[in-house]
Amino acid sequence: MKKFFILFLLLILFPATRQLFAQTDYIVTITGDSISNITITGYPVKPDLFPNVYNEKINKKYEDLHITYQTLAGKKETENFSDIKAFSVKSVRIIPWHARPLSYNEKGKIEFTKIIEVPGKTKEQLYNSARSFLISTYKLTGDGISRALVEDKENGLLSIARVQDETSTFQPYNSPVFTTWITYSISIRVKDGKCKITVTDFTHHYEKGFIFNDKMIQKLESNMEDYVNRWRTDGGAIKGHLYKGYMQMFYCAEDKLIDGFEKSLLQKNDDNW
Repeated sequence: MKKFFILFLLLILFPATRQLFAQTDYIVTITGDSISNITITGYPVKPDLFPNVYNEKINKKYEDLHITYQTLAGKKETENFSDIKAFSVKSVRIIPWHARPLSYNEKGKIEFTKIIEVPGKTKEQLYNSARSFLISTYKLTGDGISRALVEDKENGLLSIARVQDETSTFQPYNSPVFTTWITYSISIRVKDGKCKITVTDFTHHYEKGFIFNDKMIQKLESNMEDYVNRWRTDGGAIKGHLYKGYMQMFYCAEDKLIDGFEKSLLQKNDDNW
């Protein structure tokens, strides 16, 4: 009778457990280990870390990657997974900015590149689509097109140098303004059925005012290669403006530009095709 009762109880609980597990296909990987069977209810979708006003170094708990989750037991928690390497949301794998691998070109510059296959589209069609994407993305007018956009239709090449992107301004507690932005160069090469997009030459501009003298502004502009090993100090704390630049670089290059370009090619369906 006891065995029958246990079996009956399992039969009752199993469908609910299956349904719960099916809905929670979320996995967080932290330094080689995994936390599974949790529902992620919130995570950052773009850089939102402002420079610290009074201190250059920021403790781990103020880092950008805060994930809100719910366990199978129903307990909701908010944790700072500062060491997260990857996590999945609804079967989509997401790698945080600070854990993404970097590649360098022959000049030693950080470079993001991707070849996008677009079967059935001619070189001319892809060139026109790439040109439209750049003009739309960077809101180029007639004068801006002639000044900024370098075109070589015969060889299927388009490029823009020193794009300024993702300007962020913050003024906490009536203190002086902090401003950051990223600059980079972009090139697109097209041929029949495929495009190659390359983003490189990253610099990070950072400027801050002084608390007791709003006429003085400190301006810093550094190559992103200098930031790679400097945004986190030996003690584990992060340098606010370095980390902000690091996140902005990945967001601009991968999450925004390359992903946006690929979606525009694969979804576009107008007279240019």
